[in-house]
Amino acid sequence: MKKIHEIRINYIDDENLRYIDAYFDNDPNSQGKTIAVVCEDTGKVIFMDNRYRMDAEIIDTIKRIKRNIQPNWFNLLNPMINEYVNNSDPLDGDAVELLVEILRLKINFNQGNITEDDYNQYMGETKYTILNLETNKTEIWTLDEILSYINDDRSNNWSDYDISDWREGWKSWVEPNGFYKLIQ
Repeated sequence: MKKIHEIRINYIDDENLRYIDAYFDNDPNSQGKTIAVVCEDTGKVIFMDNRYRMDAEIIDTIKRIKRNIQPNWFNLLNPMINEYVNNSDPLDGDAVELLVEILRLKINFNQGNITEDDYNQYMGETKYTILNLETNKTEIWTLDEILSYINDDRSNNWSDYDISDWREGWKSWVEPNGFYKLIQ
């Protein structure tokens, strides 16, 4: 693996992909090499040379690019609205909240703020086993039900727990009450 002398990010193609090009010497006539591309719409990174995945300069460059990405909201939202409208009842207040939550999750996933496992866990409705300590019986809850329970009846100043920190919310606000225990 060659040591990088300079990184350039000034080329964006017609599909809105920003190229991260590395140059290995200071010769202005030398040809660079594309290390990765970042989608300016979603923040998704595609490496062309996996040897540079852990390179500190490349990682910092990717972070800098992602901080400046302004998602094209219409392009992200429109397919979701169409999917929702075509497959379910007309939008009501709860449906709009769910749609916004799904959009937030997709953006967080695309920007690398949550892992693919976290995203799939929420979207796939992974089930969790909860022990009801009053009845000593197990119950099966979805992540959506867990989040609703954690965030229920809070003040207007409350910042909801979400898929990225729900376990912390469970440990802080549910288990100390002595009613439920997360088994898995």
